[in-house]
Amino acid sequence: MEIRSDYASDTYRVVYTTSDGVPMITTDKETTGFTIEAPSAYGSVGTPLDVDYVVYVSTVASSAMGGVLTFSEADASQLEVTFDDPISTANYRVMLSPEGFFPAYVTNKTKQGFTVTIGIGLADPATVDVGYDVIV
Repeated sequence: MEIRSDYASDTYRVVYTTSDGVPMITTDKETTGFTIEAPSAYGSVGTPLDVDYVVYVSTVASSAMGGVLTFSEADASQLEVTFDDPISTANYRVMLSPEGFFPAYVTNKTKQGFTVTIGIGLADPATVDVGYDVIV
């Protein structure tokens, strides 16, 4: 599925939600839009399935509360994010955007940071990226 719009740059991040938990990824990011990909055929003409998405335009390039984590075999599927300065509450939202068809979730949220866990094991030299944005 192609989505076309106008974005100031291609540094935005897209986060997806599906009713059945199927992961989606973003490809072909341009300032005029992007393509949504599923790991296999998703829905049909007779049985359409909705994919909700949010485009975050102000991400890594302009925020100290966002970034990209690169996981490797040595990370044991977990990486920690530590804020430069503690924030006032642990009641914040972290939006994750994995760059692949694997689950990623947040654990251990504190005022100082959080942990991101991925649901796959990696063999050396494989790596995977997970983008994150914190919304306070």
